Amino acid sequence: MKSTRSWTKAILTLSLVILLGVGIFGLGVCKSQDETNEPSISEDAEQSVLSEDNEPNAPPIYTEFPFDADEAQRRQDETAEVLGVPIEYENEIGMKFRLIPAGEFMMGSPKVEEYHDYDEILHRVHITKPYYLGVCEVTQKEWEAVMRTTPWRVENHTIEGSDYPATFVSWEDAQTYCERLSEIEGRNYRLPTEAEWEYSCRAGSSMAFCFGDSFSNIDEYAWYYKSVYTDQGHPIEVGLKCANAWGLHDMHGNIYEWCQDWYNSGYYEKSPTNDPTGTSTGKDRVRRGGNWDFFAGIHRSAHRNWGASDDRYDDIGFRVVCSVETSE
Repeated sequence: MKSTRSWTKAILTLSLVILLGVGIFGLGVCKSQDETNEPSISEDAEQSVLSEDNEPNAPPIYTEFPFDADEAQRRQDETAEVLGVPIEYENEIGMKFRLIPAGEFMMGSPKVEEYHDYDEILHRVHITKPYYLGVCEVTQKEWEAVMRTTPWRVENHTIEGSDYPATFVSWEDAQTYCERLSEIEGRNYRLPTEAEWEYSCRAGSSMAFCFGDSFSNIDEYAWYYKSVYTDQGHPIEVGLKCANAWGLHDMHGNIYEWCQDWYNSGYYEKSPTNDPTGTSTGKDRVRRGGNWDFFAGIHRSAHRNWGASDDRYDDIGFRVVCSVETSE
């Protein structure tokens, strides 16, 4: 019969074997997570936190990224409920906006992404406040209602119509539009920052497009140049393609959209994490989203384009941000 010491030794040996097995299994799981190509803010981050002042009615700020369409919609619902505002807002001239929750994401693209460019350096960005963004690009009807002009008339590669996007508008023109609309509506309208634009476009996706990495699905979401035999030759009416998970149409393709920022190819390397707005000076302004006259590769969420503030072309327009106003 074994002694008490022998039994004790056997039990300790068995315990050590079990602990080693658990440790090896745990290392295997970590390695599997580390090897994924999915860019992420934090695998263990809580889904939401309140603002620094911890006010009970402060909008939630989400830290987990990437996330799927169901989670994107859940965040919209929760943010709207906390703030007491609608998910979709329509202003006095009929422009529709969707609520974009505050949150974090990885801006730019990994080097392995097809058509990745040198100025798309992957970096973390924190959007600290929710905002409304136009469901579609500003249309000719919406432009005329504010500006009383038709800059696209008699220009090449355009069709006139209420729901066609307003083109041949410069960055300066877009700024004037936002200022006048703000005066008319009594709310704050402006161009989105480049970070806000990409965050809104992705709607939780870390892949090349809001719908994934496959170019095979792009026809469902974007107007773009296919070939000289199938090219439509002009922008198309807004809202005809699928919306992303936050309810935004034409973020990929149709026309380039002006952003607030100056363009700087190296800005990503020193960009602040919270609400980046670009450099204080520059030569050109940022344009995002691709257009009807270019191939599908430039319609990726991370693709960057730029041009002079007074550029006016058939493939450039804009959409606007509207401030979120609560009853308190």
